[in-house]
Amino acid sequence: MKTKDNEKLIAVFGATGQQGGGVVRALQASGQFRVRALSRNPAKHRELADEVVEDTLNGQGHEFSFQQVPKEVFAALFPGAGELAEMFSYWEAHTYLGSDSSDRIALANKIAGGQPTKFSTWARANVPMKEAV
Repeated sequence: MKTKDNEKLIAVFGATGQQGGGVVRALQASGQFRVRALSRNPAKHRELADEVVEDTLNGQGHEFSFQQVPKEVFAALFPGAGELAEMFSYWEAHTYLGSDSSDRIALANKIAGGQPTKFSTWARANVPMKEAV
């Protein structure tokens, strides 16, 4: 079911896999969210979700592809991956932000001293590209 433009957007990593695909289908069936599917090959999966986009790192020329990666392996992939792994573990254990998150987001921005850095900007500066052979 297509949703209204003012509804919350949820991005699903691994949207073309078994688990990610199930998550996308469940979110769309609920009709409560717009769903953005992140895919290595968005042209192949245009009808998968409300939006289908290429993963940021692969869009910058990396060739990352994961099936299911243990936390310890993921944590060693690039600078900051350990922290991301911890954050993902937290999200698995707790509901993050909740339904009315505007106050918590404003507080986080105040504590951080401004808007957070976009992931694509961070990745461009911190995830080294392979040298051409």
